[in-house]
Amino acid sequence: MNFLFAIGHYFRLGKKSVGKIIRKMFACCCVNHALPHNFCALFAFLRKLRCVKANLLFFLVLTIFSLKAYALTFALPNTDDTVVGRTRIINTIDNMDITDYGVKYQIGYLEFKESNRNFNIDNLHEGEQLVVPNKYILPDAPHEGTVINLPELRVYYYPKDKNEVLTFPVGIGREGADTPVVETTIIAKYVKPNWIPPKVARDIALKEGIVLPKMIPPGPDNPLGEYAMRFSFLDKKTISPTYLMHGTNDPSGVGKRSSAGCIRMYPNDMKELFQLIKIGDKVTIINKFAKAGWKGDKLYLEVHSPIDKKDKLVSYNDIIYEVSKILIKQTRVKLAQINWNKVITVAKKQNGIPEVVGCAYHKPEA
Repeated sequence: MNFLFAIGHYFRLGKKSVGKIIRKMFACCCVNHALPHNFCALFAFLRKLRCVKANLLFFLVLTIFSLKAYALTFALPNTDDTVVGRTRIINTIDNMDITDYGVKYQIGYLEFKESNRNFNIDNLHEGEQLVVPNKYILPDAPHEGTVINLPELRVYYYPKDKNEVLTFPVGIGREGADTPVVETTIIAKYVKPNWIPPKVARDIALKEGIVLPKMIPPGPDNPLGEYAMRFSFLDKKTISPTYLMHGTNDPSGVGKRSSAGCIRMYPNDMKELFQLIKIGDKVTIINKFAKAGWKGDKLYLEVHSPIDKKDKLVSYNDIIYEVSKILIKQTRVKLAQINWNKVITVAKKQNGIPEVVGCAYHKPEA
C-alpha cells in the first residue's frame, strides 16, 4: 500500500485521509475482491473532504481492486476441520436484484431464499439487510476433482496439487428431469457449443407452449452459454451421455431446479472451471441435504431443504434420522457434547447456514 500513500502525497492528501479512503475501500469490497458493494459511506466521506484529488485517488484504488475477479476460494484446513468461509450481512442498494448479488457473491437463488426467509428476495428494496451465506461445511465426499451436492445447489472443485477448494453455485434438474446421483468423469469439452434440445427439454417447452428447434447455434439464445463439458454416464432412456455442465444465457436460473437435468453455472464461473477441469477428471454428484463438521472444538451442522421426488417425499423423521446419523459419525472424529435442542432447531430452519450444535468433550484429567 506504500505506493498508494505515495500517490496520495502527490495529490497533497494527508496520510490520515489516504488511510481512511483505503480502509473504507477494504470495508466496501465484496468477498471475491472484485467491485465494491456499498459505496454510500465512502462517497459520504469523500464529499466531506470536498476534494477532487481525493476522488481521483478513490477511483484509482477502485481500478486496482477491479482488475480481476477471483473465484470463491478457501484453503483446506490441515486438521480435521471441514468448515470454511464466513456468513455476512450486507445492506442492499438500489438497482441491484437478487441475481446481481448472486453473481457478485457466488450465491445461488435458493441459497439466498433459504437464508433470508424474513423478506421477499424477489422484490428487494434499498437498505434491507441481506444475509450472504458464504460459510460452508465441506461435503462428506473425497476431496478430489469436482463434487456437486444437489440439495445445496453447489459445486466444490479440488485442484490437483493445491491445498484449496473452489466453490460455485449451480442450477440442477427440475422435478421430473432430476440430475442423477453418480460418480462419473468429463469426456468432452466444448467452446461455443450448439444445443440440440433433448426430449425432456422439448416436453417441458411444449407444456409452456414453446416448440424448440432441432438445433440452436451459439449465441444469445443458446441456453448452454459459451462453455460446456459432457459427463460420461449414460442417460437411461437414450443410452447415451446427454448430461452436461454448462454456462447459461439466463443467470437467474442458477441456484434453482430449472434445467433439463444438466448442471448450470454463471457464465464467468463456467469459464473459470472450464479452464481448470481436464478431460478424464473425476466428478462426484451427491445428494446430501445435511452436513456436519468441525472447526476447532466446535461442531457445526448445516441443513438445506431436501429434494423431494414424486415417488419419494422426505419426511421430518427422515430429516432427523439423517441429521442424527451424520452427527454421530462426527463423534468418531472427536468426542462431542451435542445440544440436541439446537440440532432440532437447525433441522427445522433448513436455512443452509452452518451453526454450532456442540463442542468437543475433553475427559477430565485423573
